[in-house]
Amino acid sequence: MQVSGLSVVSTGADEGYRRLVLHYALLAQAASGVDGFIIGSELRGLTQLRDRAGAFPFVEQLIGLAVDVRAITGAGTKLTYAADWSEYFGYHPADGSGEVHYNLDPLWASAAIDAVGIDNYMPLSDWRDGDLSKGNPDGFRLADDADAMGVMIASGEGYDWYYASEVARRDRIRTPITDGLAAKPWVYRYKDIASWWGQTHRNRIGGVRAGGADGLGCRRQARMVYRAGMPGDRQRGEPAECFYRSEIVGDGGSVFFKRCALRCHAAAVSGGAAPILARAGCARMP
Repeated sequence: MQVSGLSVVSTGADEGYRRLVLHYALLAQAASGVDGFIIGSELRGLTQLRDRAGAFPFVEQLIGLAVDVRAITGAGTKLTYAADWSEYFGYHPADGSGEVHYNLDPLWASAAIDAVGIDNYMPLSDWRDGDLSKGNPDGFRLADDADAMGVMIASGEGYDWYYASEVARRDRIRTPITDGLAAKPWVYRYKDIASWWGQTHRNRIGGVRAGGADGLGCRRQARMVYRAGMPGDRQRGEPAECFYRSEIVGDGGSVFFKRCALRCHAAAVSGGAAPILARAGCARMP
């Protein structure tokens, strides 16, 4: 690529993702540098792809890309990858195997990466229209009960229990999150950021817990950066989206909603050691 003033022109045939990111990195350099640069965001469909050897080739490419971006931007620019909240803590194949792959840990541990990045839109409530008269199982008095949502930051769905299917969600049949292999349920709790941050990571493949720690266990990042978003009305959080409404027909029909994302809870995540920068994004119903 050739840089002229504030213009970047590619002279190669590559028109892929790598070219896109390096183009922006060169633009940042041409503009006298930037404070921070994100090499990608919520690409879980790619970061979770495995080859025949069981490796994660796109993650490997992201590591190389981070090194090349660092060479352009210099040490003064903070680099990270902004992972989806369902992506940051590892890959759990939906095949009933119970396997756990800490596929992003080599990226988080890379010398070219300055922070763990999480786009955090985790569910904070399970409110149904009938709860106002029948009561809410999580103690919510109203759909926008801020105190109850505060409790759900480190409890509730994604921490204590999960819905195994949409039918289970409709009927509020909650399955506890457990770990029969090593009594470490935090490996399946996407909402348990504190344990993910503080515990040693070991892959689980074929029902066997690996004996050695991975790259992140060997080199912890100095900080974590994540953004949190909050919707304007009773919304259910899903990966990479904040607005969603699901209607279940039966027994006269019911509608359930969730509030997604959360407020900054630095002390709970960092344990007073690692600073966290949080950017809150708010949105309204269309």
